[in-house]
Amino acid sequence: MRCATRIASFHIRIGRSQQNNIPFWDIYFFRRNVLAMGSAYPEEYRRFLKKLKAARLEVSLNQVDVAKRLKKPQSFVSKLETGERRIDPVELRHLAQLYGKPVSYFVE
Repeated sequence: MRCATRIASFHIRIGRSQQNNIPFWDIYFFRRNVLAMGSAYPEEYRRFLKKLKAARLEVSLNQVDVAKRLKKPQSFVSKLETGERRIDPVELRHLAQLYGKPVSYFVE
Protein backbone atom coordinates (compact mmCIF):
# COMPACT_ATOMS: atom_id res chain seq x y z
CA MET A 1 0.00 0.00 0.00
CA ARG A 2 1.34 3.42 -0.80
CA CYS A 3 0.39 6.83 0.50
CA ALA A 4 0.74 10.03 -1.47
CA THR A 5 -0.05 13.60 -0.64
CA ARG A 6 -1.16 16.02 -3.32
CA ILE A 7 -0.39 19.42 -1.82
CA ALA A 8 -1.74 21.40 -4.77
CA SER A 9 -5.29 20.11 -4.25
CA PHE A 10 -5.02 19.84 -0.43
CA HIS A 11 -6.20 16.23 -0.45
CA ILE A 12 -4.75 13.03 0.86
CA ARG A 13 -4.89 9.87 -1.24
CA ILE A 14 -4.63 6.59 0.62
CA GLY A 15 -4.15 3.18 -0.94
CA ARG A 16 -3.45 1.90 -4.43
CA SER A 17 -6.82 1.38 -6.11
CA GLN A 18 -9.10 2.89 -3.49
CA GLN A 19 -9.05 6.67 -3.37
CA ASN A 20 -10.17 8.40 -0.21
CA ASN A 21 -10.07 12.20 -0.48
CA ILE A 22 -10.24 14.08 2.80
CA PRO A 23 -9.98 17.88 2.59
CA PHE A 24 -7.39 19.19 5.03
CA TRP A 25 -9.95 21.38 6.82
CA ASP A 26 -12.07 18.31 7.62
CA ILE A 27 -9.05 16.68 9.23
CA TYR A 28 -8.44 19.84 11.29
CA PHE A 29 -12.03 20.02 12.60
CA PHE A 30 -12.10 16.28 13.26
CA ARG A 31 -8.98 16.54 15.40
CA ARG A 32 -10.24 19.68 17.14
CA ASN A 33 -13.72 18.44 18.01
CA VAL A 34 -13.18 14.73 18.56
CA LEU A 35 -9.68 14.40 19.90
CA ALA A 36 -9.59 17.49 22.10
CA MET A 37 -12.69 16.45 24.02
CA GLY A 38 -11.61 12.83 24.20
CA SER A 39 -12.07 12.81 27.95
CA ALA A 40 -13.80 10.05 29.86
CA TYR A 41 -15.66 12.85 31.69
CA PRO A 42 -16.65 15.40 29.02
CA GLU A 43 -19.36 17.12 31.11
CA GLU A 44 -16.99 17.64 34.04
CA TYR A 45 -14.34 19.00 31.71
CA ARG A 46 -16.85 21.46 30.21
CA ARG A 47 -17.65 22.69 33.73
CA PHE A 48 -13.93 23.06 34.38
CA LEU A 49 -13.57 25.17 31.22
CA LYS A 50 -16.50 27.38 32.25
CA LYS A 51 -14.86 27.99 35.63
CA LEU A 52 -11.59 28.81 33.90
CA LYS A 53 -13.22 31.46 31.72
CA ALA A 54 -15.35 32.82 34.59
CA ALA A 55 -12.25 33.25 36.77
CA ARG A 56 -10.56 35.25 34.00
CA LEU A 57 -13.60 37.49 33.59
CA GLU A 58 -13.91 38.02 37.38
CA VAL A 59 -10.49 39.68 37.43
CA SER A 60 -11.41 41.73 34.32
CA LEU A 61 -8.73 40.30 32.07
CA ASN A 62 -9.13 39.54 28.41
CA GLN A 63 -7.34 36.72 26.61
CA VAL A 64 -4.66 39.07 25.28
CA ASP A 65 -3.77 40.28 28.80
CA VAL A 66 -3.53 36.71 30.12
CA ALA A 67 -1.43 35.65 27.13
CA LYS A 68 1.01 38.53 27.67
CA ARG A 69 1.46 37.63 31.32
CA LEU A 70 2.05 33.98 30.43
CA LYS A 71 4.32 34.99 27.52
CA LYS A 72 2.16 32.99 25.12
CA PRO A 73 0.08 33.95 22.08
CA GLN A 74 -3.59 34.87 22.55
CA SER A 75 -4.58 31.75 20.62
CA PHE A 76 -3.01 29.66 23.41
CA VAL A 77 -5.49 31.05 25.96
CA SER A 78 -8.38 30.66 23.53
CA LYS A 79 -7.51 27.02 22.88
CA LEU A 80 -7.33 26.33 26.62
CA GLU A 81 -10.74 27.87 27.26
CA THR A 82 -12.46 26.11 24.37
CA GLY A 83 -10.99 22.69 25.14
CA GLU A 84 -9.06 22.49 21.90
CA ARG A 85 -5.91 22.16 23.99
CA ARG A 86 -5.79 20.22 27.25
CA ILE A 87 -4.45 22.07 30.29
CA ASP A 88 -1.25 20.90 31.88
CA PRO A 89 -1.24 20.92 35.73
CA VAL A 90 1.64 23.42 35.74
CA GLU A 91 -0.30 25.72 33.39
CA LEU A 92 -3.35 25.42 35.66
CA ARG A 93 -1.24 26.47 38.63
CA HIS A 94 0.01 29.54 36.74
CA LEU A 95 -3.52 30.48 35.69
CA ALA A 96 -4.83 30.00 39.24
CA GLN A 97 -2.14 32.34 40.58
CA LEU A 98 -2.91 34.88 37.86
CA TYR A 99 -6.64 34.78 38.64
CA GLY A 100 -6.14 34.79 42.43
CA LYS A 101 -7.88 31.44 42.92
CA PRO A 102 -6.72 28.19 44.50
CA VAL A 103 -6.25 25.29 42.07
CA SER A 104 -9.00 23.43 43.93
CA TYR A 105 -11.52 26.08 42.74
CA PHE A 106 -11.20 24.75 39.19
CA VAL A 107 -11.41 21.05 39.97
CA GLU A 108 -14.25 21.00 42.53
